Amino acid sequence: MRPPIGILVKRFPKLSETFILSEILALEAMGWPVTVFTLACPSDEITHADVAKVKAEVIQIDAANPARHLADQMHVRAIRHVHAHFASEPAVIAREAAQMNSAGYSVSAHAKDIYLSDPVMLHETLRHARFVVTCTSFNAQYLRNIAPAVPVAKLYHGIDCERLCPCDQTLHADPPLILSVGRLRTKKGFDTLIQACALLRDRNHDFSCEIIGYGPEQTVLETKVQKLRLTDHVKLTGKMPHDDVLARMRAASV
Repeated sequence: MRPPIGILVKRFPKLSETFILSEILALEAMGWPVTVFTLACPSDEITHADVAKVKAEVIQIDAANPARHLADQMHVRAIRHVHAHFASEPAVIAREAAQMNSAGYSVSAHAKDIYLSDPVMLHETLRHARFVVTCTSFNAQYLRNIAPAVPVAKLYHGIDCERLCPCDQTLHADPPLILSVGRLRTKKGFDTLIQACALLRDRNHDFSCEIIGYGPEQTVLETKVQKLRLTDHVKLTGKMPHDDVLARMRAASV
């Protein structure tokens, strides 16, 4: 039997972090006994249906002394390794808790937790990790330079190819649907997509565009749609469960 492991996240479940949900389900499918430790309670009013498939116990960590509480919970459950998502607060807490128990820890590093962190502090957080994973070659090389003694692996976020696959074009919406999914943040480039839609409209192309997601740029993007007189073409649909996103993907041409 595989030994129990802990997964430490900022918040579970979280609608936008399907990659963490998929990872937990994949680990369980491989036979790993998993306990999920979360630093905060859920804040989304809807969740993905696959959350119900998670067998792991979900434990909220005490905010007053998170490392001590995590260490105690690991000890009670005989967990000798904890994996933290994000090389920021979760990784720091995982490192401290693991040291208290003479256990191991590892880290999934993603984006702003890498590049908005002080390199010296990031080195200190990662230098005792058993391994670090990240989803791009650029990230991996950057982290190898930050913590050269730590094994760093490029590990793409996996997808279920049976659920996400090219579909029959007869399922495509009419007019053609342009679909984009993600957090509504500046770095995602949704403003550029909206500008491109204005060009398509001005060239008399027949289409619709849906942007699925939520975030701080919601009002800015809605204002841009109105300013460019694209309300008949572009729709911001807000939060949506994963199965509904998949259905819209099957309907999309782009």
